[in-house]
Amino acid sequence: MKSTISVVIPNYNYGVFLRQALNSVLKQDFEALQVVIVDNFSTDNSRQVVSEFKSGRVSFVEFDNNGSIASARNKGLSLATGDYVAFLDADDYWYNSKLRVQLKAMEGQADISYHNLRLQGKGKFRRFRGWSLGSEPLLDLASGGNPIATSSVMVKRSALLEVGGFPEDRDLVSAEDYALWLKLADLGYKFLHINKTLGVYLVHSGASSANDNPAKAKALLHSYASKLPADVLMKADGFVAYAKGVRQVNLGDFDLAKESFLESVKFSVGRFRWRAAARLLQLLVLGWTRGGKSSE
Repeated sequence: MKSTISVVIPNYNYGVFLRQALNSVLKQDFEALQVVIVDNFSTDNSRQVVSEFKSGRVSFVEFDNNGSIASARNKGLSLATGDYVAFLDADDYWYNSKLRVQLKAMEGQADISYHNLRLQGKGKFRRFRGWSLGSEPLLDLASGGNPIATSSVMVKRSALLEVGGFPEDRDLVSAEDYALWLKLADLGYKFLHINKTLGVYLVHSGASSANDNPAKAKALLHSYASKLPADVLMKADGFVAYAKGVRQVNLGDFDLAKESFLESVKFSVGRFRWRAAARLLQLLVLGWTRGGKSSE
């Protein structure tokens, strides 16, 4: 029997993006799908946008999520009927082969999969490239950060139901996706990274991630302290320090950012150590340049 896929799209006043997102789903070269749009009583043209698509595969559900995207995704999960569930934020979109390619790679191989995304914003294009998790995904997620963009994820519905979906704890807002991946990893579910770019993540002022509040990510990781070796927890603190430094740079707190990047250089590994070192050097040079100018 052919597997089916449910696509869950949370939305609030993203009508300007929603048409492109929904169009990218309905143009997939995979037809056994259901689309659930969970709308937080938008006051823009979101409902009108959805009504333009005359498809019995699409349902539009109004749901008060109290500001929690986790709650909206879980509402969509409760209405999903597919063997697999894929999540798409209303401001992102997929390439036409995404669902077919991802399902083929997953079947019999993994419980959750994810892929690379093209980052698009302000006329610039980059790529969010995930990375593969090893035989102990919990340790890799803790020590190396989150390689999984929610709009790239497909998960077995049975796995999501077992863990209760996304955690709706208010303390995890903007880190609820990372919390779910950690929970799935802790329970032994198999992860698969598909090293292909199968969609677009739109970068704009309304987008958010766990990096918006590194303190939440740190608290989340320390909740697994009893299951993580001391060196892994130290590496976790290192990559969180890097995220904290980036946030402080964006806020203009350069002195605090230096401290955070120095902490990351001491404790993190791999890409985060090198990134932190580069950022630290950049700030030190910037500070020296400013000092030189001020003394002239």
